[in-house]
Amino acid sequence: MLVFYLSVIIKLFFQLDASVCPEKCDCSSKNAIHCSGPHIKDLESLNLPCNMTQIHITNMNVPYLQDDFSRMAELQHLILSSNNISLVSPMAFKGLRGLKVLKLLDNKLVELPPEVFDDMMQLQQLIIESNRLKSIEENLFDKLASLEELYLNKNQLIALPSGVLKNLTKLKVLNLSRNYLAALPRNIFSALARLEKLMLYFNRLSSIESGMFDSLMELQELFLHCNNIQSIAPDAFHCLHKLRRLTLSRNKLEVLPSGLFFHLHDLCKLTLYRNPLKSLPELLFGEMRHLGSLWLYHTKLSTIPDFVFSNLTNLELLVLSFNPELKVLPRNVFSGLNELRGLSLHTSNISSLPEDIFLGLQKLQNISLFDTRLEVLPRNLFHNLKHLQKIYLNGTKLQSLPADFFTALPELQEVVLDDNPWKCDCQILGFQEWLQKSTEIVKNVPSLMCHSPLALQNISLVALTIDDLKCLPTTAITYQMFGSTYSQTLMSPVTEHLKSSWDISVTAVSDVDSSTPTSIAPETLGFTYSYVENFGQPGFSFSDVSMQTSPSIIAKTNSIRGTDLTTLVWWDELPAHRSAKPYFNTRIAYCQLFLCLHSLILALQTVTIVLSLYVIGKTRQLLQSRNTPAWPVVLIRLLRR
Repeated sequence: MLVFYLSVIIKLFFQLDASVCPEKCDCSSKNAIHCSGPHIKDLESLNLPCNMTQIHITNMNVPYLQDDFSRMAELQHLILSSNNISLVSPMAFKGLRGLKVLKLLDNKLVELPPEVFDDMMQLQQLIIESNRLKSIEENLFDKLASLEELYLNKNQLIALPSGVLKNLTKLKVLNLSRNYLAALPRNIFSALARLEKLMLYFNRLSSIESGMFDSLMELQELFLHCNNIQSIAPDAFHCLHKLRRLTLSRNKLEVLPSGLFFHLHDLCKLTLYRNPLKSLPELLFGEMRHLGSLWLYHTKLSTIPDFVFSNLTNLELLVLSFNPELKVLPRNVFSGLNELRGLSLHTSNISSLPEDIFLGLQKLQNISLFDTRLEVLPRNLFHNLKHLQKIYLNGTKLQSLPADFFTALPELQEVVLDDNPWKCDCQILGFQEWLQKSTEIVKNVPSLMCHSPLALQNISLVALTIDDLKCLPTTAITYQMFGSTYSQTLMSPVTEHLKSSWDISVTAVSDVDSSTPTSIAPETLGFTYSYVENFGQPGFSFSDVSMQTSPSIIAKTNSIRGTDLTTLVWWDELPAHRSAKPYFNTRIAYCQLFLCLHSLILALQTVTIVLSLYVIGKTRQLLQSRNTPAWPVVLIRLLRR
């Protein structure tokens, strides 16, 4: 009995000795110790307990790592970060057969002995991040059959041996990012059938060869951004059926092979931005029901093919901004994007948009078109977008917008229209009225200033009045000058601007001579000159309504050989001129000018024919009365008289 008590006391004594916490270390957690401090230069001096399962040593100055852990058979987690370790003894981790996590991050390791990890058959996570490794031995990881995560990122690796990963059949995460890798052996990943996450970003890879990823049947995330990739094999991703995230941004891709993404049906995120892409193939994306966002900004695309996104039926965000060479978008470029919520087209050289380009985007909520070269927008551009909430149209070339441009958007919450060269003429009145009613929706309304004409420059758009714009309200103006045998209806005789329209109506030719002032007919067919309220610009319209001419307007006549020719009454002589002068837009549409000129030519032809018939008739009467044959010479003499 005495022997039993003595053995228990001795065992408790040794356990107490083993659990004594070293000076300047933290042993608050059970079977775990955390030591830190630059004053510690030798791990042996710490006299670490042998029964620890977790040891965390940081911020020490230990340039050489010896076999200080060889007696710790129960150790499972060993973290040696930021300790200035540059050399590791081949025996440093000898006997650590139960170790599951080893972290050597943020040290100064230049090389590792090939047999340093040989006893770690249970190791699951190995982190050698942020060191100075330039190369590693091919058999360095041969004994790590249980390894699931390997981090070699932030080193100076130039190349990898082709068989360095051949025994890591259980590996799920491999981080090789932020090294100097310019190429990879074609079969380097052939044994990694369980790999789920591969990080190769921030290297110097120039191409992706065919077959490189064919063995990665379980891969879900592939990060290839920030390399020098110029070409990708057309079938490079064909075996990655479970891939969910793919980043190809910030490379040097100018073209993409047709069908490159055809087999990535589970893809959720794809980035292609900051590549000098000049074009996209018409057949690029396969059926991707899970793709939620597509990033295609900062490229050299000048246009985008029709229906190129048609298979992305569940896409919610499409970013096409910062494409300075993008000038044209075809009508069906967004066809199939029925679930799109956000569309970014800003900072490009797009100058126009087809009217029904957004026709299928029924769920669109936000659209950014700022910093573009848009000059005119179709009136019905947004009319079918019932859920549109935010529109950014600042910094464009827009000079005006239709009055009802935003009225069909019931859920509209925010509109930004700053820094546009607004042209303050009569066409902007309807839009100005909408602005005054929408100050809660339009951001910073007082900052919207007139850019032209010069007289109204820097005047607030909402402060304009109809007097500032000199717009004529709805007015009817009729000129009527009649002789007993001749009548004319004139409209807008402002000939100095070539904006006049004439309509000459010849009703009859009489043989009766008259030298007295002509009587004014009570009714005549005329034109109505009116201000068209819906469009904010003057317009002409035919009117069959009988017009009464003011009795104060007297037409004077001259008699030439019995023919009454009515002289024109100039605008300044009309009483109507004192109350209202018509406003003419100096930029009349070419079609209106063409119609005016066409009417003028027809009128002149009609007058010429009538006058010719009149002269011929008079000449015949005169010749018959004198019994003189109608010789051409006689006719010429009579015409001269």
